[in-house]
Amino acid sequence: MTYNENIKAFLKYYLKENSAWFYSLLTAFMFACRCYSQTPVVDFPKAEAEKLKIQWSNDHSVQYSEQLVERAKNGDPISIHNLAICHMRGLGVKQDYVAAVKWLKKGAELGIANTQEELGRCYEEGFGVSKDANTAYEWYLKAAEAGYVDAQNSIGTLILKGECEEHGDINEGIKWINKAAEAGHPPAQFNLANSYQMGKGVAQNSDTAFKWMKKAAEQGDMRSEYNLGVYYLTGTGTTENPHEALTWFVKAANKGSASAQNNVASLYYNGTGMSRDIKEATKWFKQAAANNNAEAQYMLGSIYYNGVGVDKDEKEAAKYFKLAADQGHQKAKMYLMSLRPDKANGH
Repeated sequence: MTYNENIKAFLKYYLKENSAWFYSLLTAFMFACRCYSQTPVVDFPKAEAEKLKIQWSNDHSVQYSEQLVERAKNGDPISIHNLAICHMRGLGVKQDYVAAVKWLKKGAELGIANTQEELGRCYEEGFGVSKDANTAYEWYLKAAEAGYVDAQNSIGTLILKGECEEHGDINEGIKWINKAAEAGHPPAQFNLANSYQMGKGVAQNSDTAFKWMKKAAEQGDMRSEYNLGVYYLTGTGTTENPHEALTWFVKAANKGSASAQNNVASLYYNGTGMSRDIKEATKWFKQAAANNNAEAQYMLGSIYYNGVGVDKDEKEAAKYFKLAADQGHQKAKMYLMSLRPDKANGH
């Protein structure tokens, strides 16, 4: 079995045979992405704030200031929300989740949907308060019922994670995620696709999973671009198409996805759907390796160890094998032991 066939077999396995494990990994990854991306702040006319369901774009930003504090103390809804986010993200002030929650509660009680959703997340993750999935649900629900799509997706995923003892109806979770997905919300479309692929809360349907994953990917969602590449590579819900897989992997790779970078490299390395190109493969393996992808580090070690498209270089091979071995890559450990002691130590 070739290296690329191994990848395809693994991807098919986690998509079709190990859904519970993959869903747990997926939810952790989603939260990591959520934490990494900056929570947008509100900067709209007061008339919009009075609607108490403020929508925003990601390019707004604020900094902590005494004027902002004063406006918040005077009850301005936008300032209350923005001050909370300043404390949450450490924008011009020391990061302080407890202070953030204090202001989020004020905004949430005014009925600001965005703020209610953020407060729900604090309760879900334990930021500035004790974790409480049921309280998170209550705040998400208020914002979701006001039509705030982020909250609709959040309440749906909270229910599907099974952490909400008092609100565990999986059908309700799917209902909210579907509502946000239908409204064009990429994270919800991504989640709905995975629900259909894993048969979680709905009948398993790879064709429908593909449809929703494609909708999210076409809006530039990196995770969806990567998964759509997997779907095309494995023929999940669509005809197997390595060339189309490469197109979507490249989109995700250019946004920094190490797994996508590694997959682009492997397609070039094996000449899957294109002419084999070791130089291009090595370039992408190096990008993925720099992003701590253990498989890419191992492959670079193998390339230098065997002299595939490059001059043999045991020292360089040892460097990459060690990086992969330090992350638990078993094959890398075996190769590392086979090198001369001086090379294995990077000398």
